[in-house]
Amino acid sequence: MKSAAAADGLRAAFADPSMQLLAELQLPLDVTKLFSTKRPELLTALPPTCRRLTLEAFFRGASDAAGLVGALPPTVRVLSVVKGRAERLLDDRLTEVEVCYAVDEAGLEKLVAALDATTMTVRLRLSWLPRALPPHPRITVGRPGDAALVARDSGRLIPLPRPSLRELQRVHGLVPIHAHLGRTLPERHRLEPWDGVAGLFTRDGDGQWTLKREQRDPRHQVSLNGAPLAPRTSAPLRDGDRLLANDVEWTFVEDVARLGAL
Repeated sequence: MKSAAAADGLRAAFADPSMQLLAELQLPLDVTKLFSTKRPELLTALPPTCRRLTLEAFFRGASDAAGLVGALPPTVRVLSVVKGRAERLLDDRLTEVEVCYAVDEAGLEKLVAALDATTMTVRLRLSWLPRALPPHPRITVGRPGDAALVARDSGRLIPLPRPSLRELQRVHGLVPIHAHLGRTLPERHRLEPWDGVAGLFTRDGDGQWTLKREQRDPRHQVSLNGAPLAPRTSAPLRDGDRLLANDVEWTFVEDVARLGAL
């Protein structure tokens, strides 16, 4: 009943005139509970301006994923997956599948294997890397404007992505669209010791980055360009700066676009 009620609510929302200029839709739920092959009309009801769909996607089998892709209207050609099994959505009927969640070695191997074995044109965009990858013509890391930390020895990449409008509104309340597009609001990324680097990374409205060492785990040592960063202190962060966290050296990259395609 809950799924049916949610489906009816989405159908009504898609029919609203204000949705007819929608370019991107984010669904903070497991899309397979609503958009099964039994409910393809929900996908076809998406407005014709919608180009990107962001979703959670857990599938029992490849046929469910294929059914979801097949039910998409022809205008939706980019899927961003925040949780789930993105490798099952790789399909040449799409132009790009973006993986927004952290993947381990096994998950990365599944994604690359599925890309090479089952597709010829669709592109794969990764947000996280557990290690460096050899060059691949159809794999890209991050979006332009995303920052990242890259481990110098392994190539592991931790993203500091540009937040979505929805994520900004969680922090700042109602956000004008020009503030989102112009990046005039502070953007904050908190990393914990288990991420590999602990600290609060902040980008201000002028594009300046700052690293603040928080008193969360005094045993987690951090130095910036060879100088120890004491707890509860901050330091400016610039493109190419080197961070040493518990004997692992990282490079701060202000824009992953300069890394280019893998």
